[in-house]
Amino acid sequence: MLRMTIRIVVSTVLTLWTIATITFVLMHSIPGSPFTRIDDEFGPMIQAMMEERYGLNDPLHVQYGRYLANLVRGDLGFSLTRPGLRANAIIARTFPPSARLGLMAIALSFTTGILLGVTAAVNQGKMADKIALFFATLGITTPNFVFATLFIYVFGVHLRWFPVMGIDTPAHYVLPLVALSIGTVAFVSRLTRSSVLDVIRQDFIRTARAKGLTRQSVLYKHVLRNAIIPVITVLGPVLATTLTGSFVIESIFAIPGLGNQLVNAVSNRDYTMIMAMTLFFSFILVLGNMLVDILYSVVDPRITLHNTNK
Repeated sequence: MLRMTIRIVVSTVLTLWTIATITFVLMHSIPGSPFTRIDDEFGPMIQAMMEERYGLNDPLHVQYGRYLANLVRGDLGFSLTRPGLRANAIIARTFPPSARLGLMAIALSFTTGILLGVTAAVNQGKMADKIALFFATLGITTPNFVFATLFIYVFGVHLRWFPVMGIDTPAHYVLPLVALSIGTVAFVSRLTRSSVLDVIRQDFIRTARAKGLTRQSVLYKHVLRNAIIPVITVLGPVLATTLTGSFVIESIFAIPGLGNQLVNAVSNRDYTMIMAMTLFFSFILVLGNMLVDILYSVVDPRITLHNTNK
């Protein structure tokens, strides 16, 4: 157990260090400066003063060393375009709205997707299967911003059933939640259908049926328990994506979340915020993959954390 914990910690640190280094190099390889707008408005002298204040004139290795030293202390740095605000504070303020929306989207996506996938699999070739496949294909091939725009026009502007900006009340969550979930529902349903059909054809399922077990017992105790493992595999990346917020969805619905902040940081060339949020997203992804490893052992005790981390 101790060796496994040490291996996970070391792997996590190395992964985050690699991502931090790559992001740092890429940010400093981009031509120009985050203070270019200041140069256009106030002249090069003010821009030079701002670059000096934030240490952007220092040699690259000095900036990199300072960046890593701050990361060790948990300091993600100051925003370059929002004076006086630390990246830590901005993330702490904007992550909760994204997390709330993301957690609800994950719950809705996997519950609905697994239900649709199982329904399609047990009715293979029938009308229920064809309908489920149609909507799954539609959800996968259509970008979520198309659904978001359609929902705003139909249910927000035309019918006026739901508000379309912010997430101040439960009603505000409905449209962005559905728009954010549709693609994942479609993907999970197709994956579940394929996995269930594969398990149903296995010999041990035929044996279970031959022993006289009911269809429901075979489905829930034997088929789903084995078919759910590939679905759990995608939980880690989906968790990271939806928990930190969809950039497009948050922008369309004017949600003050983390994804919207990243869009603004990229637009303003706020290097510090871009690097901070990229590292934060990566940390959430690492946690999501660790959660997947734990769920493996819960669903199937034959799968251990030791085996999933080899």
